[in-house]
Amino acid sequence: MDLSQCLEYRALPMQFYIFTLSGVWCPSNWTSLLKLSYNMYTTTIAISGILFWASMFVNLIITKNESEYFYENVFAISTLTYAMYKEFFVLKKRKEIQQMLKLSFDDEWYRPFDNREIQIIDHYAHETRWVTQVYAIGIIAGLATKAIMPMLNSNSAWVLPIEAWYPYNTSNLKNYLFAYTQQLMGGIPLICLHISVDSLFVGLILQMCIQLKLLQYRLQKTFSTDIDLQEEKNIERNIKISDVIIANYAFKHQCIFRLGNYLNQEFRGILAGQVMITIPNICINVYLLSQHRGGITLHLVDSFLCFTTCLMQIFLYCWYGNKIILLSIDVANTAYTTNWLSLNISSKKKLLTIMVRATRSIQFAAGTFIMNIDSFIEIIKTSYSAYRVLQKTS
Repeated sequence: MDLSQCLEYRALPMQFYIFTLSGVWCPSNWTSLLKLSYNMYTTTIAISGILFWASMFVNLIITKNESEYFYENVFAISTLTYAMYKEFFVLKKRKEIQQMLKLSFDDEWYRPFDNREIQIIDHYAHETRWVTQVYAIGIIAGLATKAIMPMLNSNSAWVLPIEAWYPYNTSNLKNYLFAYTQQLMGGIPLICLHISVDSLFVGLILQMCIQLKLLQYRLQKTFSTDIDLQEEKNIERNIKISDVIIANYAFKHQCIFRLGNYLNQEFRGILAGQVMITIPNICINVYLLSQHRGGITLHLVDSFLCFTTCLMQIFLYCWYGNKIILLSIDVANTAYTTNWLSLNISSKKKLLTIMVRATRSIQFAAGTFIMNIDSFIEIIKTSYSAYRVLQKTS
């Protein structure tokens, strides 16, 4: 089946291909037999992930803080727990995600009319691809390092990528390979969900940026000329045209804000989870980095990649949350710089509606915690404070 026929695979292809490979997104144009097979695949992936999580949790309870890898185990289990929540989020919110995509991408009003509009769309589409690829490379590098570390272990004992409890002896080669494979089957799809869900959020925000940029450009293009719409010739016709155009822009501006509120409502749990998990994870990884002595080792590289990934995760949410705040406010400035003096009273009121609405920015928040650059700095400060406490008590 041609997946390009589905809106999601045309709009954000990398994100939804990862969703499909991770077992959480069955293409709607597949046959009944393929969908049945995919449901079995989803069940297998989900069970593998749950068993992997359970084995890590049991190991954490049994060893407590006696293991030298205790903090690494805490980091791994918190990361997988959040990934399992993301898995549940995608499976549960399929209809809502499709609606977000339809509102963001499937609207004739946002089709380009000239070369400048094509440039705007291409710029943000390129940014979406670039961010997704860089983010994916960072996570995959950390995943690959974690997977190959046991193979490069100089000790004679068989070491698994993640410490976990199993009801059999993993020092036996056959049992070890079975446990190793089970960890890969359970862990890789869950970790890849971090890539797809986080980049999906970024992609939807950047699509809103396209909508706001097109609105600004069309406002400037339509009403920044020196043509007096109320000149003696064709007064009534010009008044009607200006009124219809402004009414259309005001309606689209309202739609963009509704979309922003809808995205914030649906992603609220993801945002809250990201904030809660980032602070301890950054703290743990900074602590692990500070414990390394000597030269550069594969273990040090693994800790550094984990730390970088944690920072990148929360930075993406805060950076693009801040970006949409600034861009949504800037619409008011664009409306003010138009040739609004030449408009009639009715059109001025509609333009004023756009300006007043733009004074309240589009914000993404988890409770009272707004995703912006200031929040990112506060998270770093809080994580460092937690690290100092952990360092003193260890």
